[in-house]
Amino acid sequence: MSVVFEVPSSKSISQRALIAAALADGSSEIYGLSRCDDTQAVIEAVRQLGAWVDDSGDPVLVRGTSGIPALGENTGTLPFGPIDCGESAAALRLLLPLFAQTGRRCLFTGKGRLMRRPNDVYEDIYNGDGRSFRQDSAYIAVEGRLGPGKYTLRGDISSQFVSGLLFLLPLLDGDSEIVLSTPLQSAPYVELTLKTLELTGVKTEFIREGSAPESGGRITGIHVPGKQRYTPFRTTVEADWSSAAPLLAAAKLLGKDAQVKGLDNRSLQADRAIAKLLDGFGEPGHFKAIEADISDCPDLGPLLFALATQAEGTSVFRGTGRLRFKESDRVANMERELKNLGCVIGSDEDSVTVTGPTAVKGGVSASGCGDHRIVMALAVLALTAKEPVTVEGADAVSKSFPGFFTQLGKLRN
Repeated sequence: MSVVFEVPSSKSISQRALIAAALADGSSEIYGLSRCDDTQAVIEAVRQLGAWVDDSGDPVLVRGTSGIPALGENTGTLPFGPIDCGESAAALRLLLPLFAQTGRRCLFTGKGRLMRRPNDVYEDIYNGDGRSFRQDSAYIAVEGRLGPGKYTLRGDISSQFVSGLLFLLPLLDGDSEIVLSTPLQSAPYVELTLKTLELTGVKTEFIREGSAPESGGRITGIHVPGKQRYTPFRTTVEADWSSAAPLLAAAKLLGKDAQVKGLDNRSLQADRAIAKLLDGFGEPGHFKAIEADISDCPDLGPLLFALATQAEGTSVFRGTGRLRFKESDRVANMERELKNLGCVIGSDEDSVTVTGPTAVKGGVSASGCGDHRIVMALAVLALTAKEPVTVEGADAVSKSFPGFFTQLGKLRN
């Protein structure tokens, strides 16, 4: 009998839908919004921006601000109070350009490692031409409006900076262009942003190598017409592949059939890649090593490292460099915790190798490192141990999937 899991709706889509609705000229309805810490951070932030949000039921209702609120000239005050983004880098990076565009000085705060995570892209953009950006371990202070024009960004940094500009640029008085100086990584997350913009009537266009749009060449930039308006919309948020991934992996490790309610197999979500990656490992009890570039789906990294400990041979994962700048250093922390469990793992600047299979030590504790992805990965691997493994700091899953352990427990039935 197949195990049926229930997972939250997509956090990434929920955050983007909330921001688009907050900028719209009228009232929007969002069904099935993700209920987690990261989404709540966006709700509270858009309220500070001036949007009205009723999140007491389903749908969540949002009455937007009709663009960037006109708060007048900069007075050097902090009209919003601190904008607390929790541990959500997406909340911070998607919202920062919008708050700064009000013309007031804005103070962003957060928890965990958030204020220590790199924001060089915004620092470069906002320092100069009468703007300022300052970051330390406690806050980010930014002020100054952006104008239409050309913005050159590296494509191998977080796609969240690209998405943050994409929410702002359509509202400016002229056309703009985001130029990618290196190939775009985490492209599916940018595509989610563009799909959200399309939902609310905002138009953009990819710029590709080659003169013809149909050339299909590498994406080198995005053209964003100015003077656009966000229109109200109604949408239902699809189920979250990121939350489904550890449950599907756990079921496969234990040789159980499983399905997840509401998953869209055609989704633009980056972590939909887990389905193909799990197929690559082969059959339960006969896992084989894989090689994969996870540049577009880095959040799957900790889970894949854990799974690879149960595979015959050496698995190689490339594109892992940005995992060092997430809620924790996911490479170093997974390397340490897996070694403590008796596993063989190594890393360099942008790759991780795991050699298996390994009989996981039981009767020990492993640290979740305050990181929801690490907690889930270790919990999945612990299912293979003959004696219990205690994952410390398990409450970190509330960041994205508060009901994770309830769903994981279905595999014990």
